[in-house]
Amino acid sequence: CSGVTLEEFCEQHKDDRELRARMCELGARTMCEMIFNNNFVHADVHPGNVLISPDNKLILLDCGIASEYSERDHDLAINVIAAFIRMDGRRAAEFLIENSNHHMQETTGEQALEVEKYLDEIAEISKAPMQGDFAFKKVTMYINYIMNSASKHHVRITPAFVSMALAIKVQEGIALKLNPNASIIKVANPIIMKAEAKRLRQGGFERWKTIADDTWRDFKVRRERERNARLLAEAQTV
Repeated sequence: CSGVTLEEFCEQHKDDRELRARMCELGARTMCEMIFNNNFVHADVHPGNVLISPDNKLILLDCGIASEYSERDHDLAINVIAAFIRMDGRRAAEFLIENSNHHMQETTGEQALEVEKYLDEIAEISKAPMQGDFAFKKVTMYINYIMNSASKHHVRITPAFVSMALAIKVQEGIALKLNPNASIIKVANPIIMKAEAKRLRQGGFERWKTIADDTWRDFKVRRERERNARLLAEAQTV
C-alpha cells in the first residue's frame, strides 16, 4: 500500500491546519468506532503503524495484533465513559468497583478498599468541566486519574479496560500531533452515546430492567448512607 508516515505527512502539510484537523478527526472517529461500536481494538496503534494515503485516507498496519472484548468488558468500557460524559464520576466509579469486586471475588476473595474515598475521588474529577476548569479536557487525563486512584484503593481494572485505555492514550497522542487543539472527547461523545443506545436496544426489556434495578438499588444504598451519616452526626452532638 502506498502512503506516507505520520511524521512525513505533518512535515509536508505543516501549514495546512484545516487538512491536519480533518485527518485528526478521521483518526479519532476511526478508533472510537472500532472500540465502542465494532468491539475490538488495534493493540499496536502507534505513529509507525499509521500511514496516510495520497487521497488522504488512513492506513492502519499490523492489524493482526487486535483484541476483542467480552460482553461484560465491553459493557464496562461503554458504561464508564458514558458516565463521565454525563459528568457522573461517582456512577463511573461504581461500575469499576462492581466489576473489580466481581473479578477479585472469583480469584482472591478480596474487595476494593476505602470504597467511599474512591467514589469521592472519581466523582471529583467529573465536576471539573462544570466548574469551568478545562484542565481535564483531554481523555488521557481522565484515564490516568482512574488508574492512579484504582491502584491506591485496590480496585482491579480488567486487562480489557487497560488495553482500551492505552489504545486511546496512544491515539490521542497521534491526534494531537496532527492538531494540537484536538479534543478526543468531543469526537467520542456521540459515538459512545450511539453505542450505549444500541446495546440497550439489543438487550431489550432485560437490560432496561437491569438498569432500573441498579438505579433503585443505588437510591436505597445512598439513602441508607445518608441515614447512617445523620445518625452518626446526631450521636456525636449528644
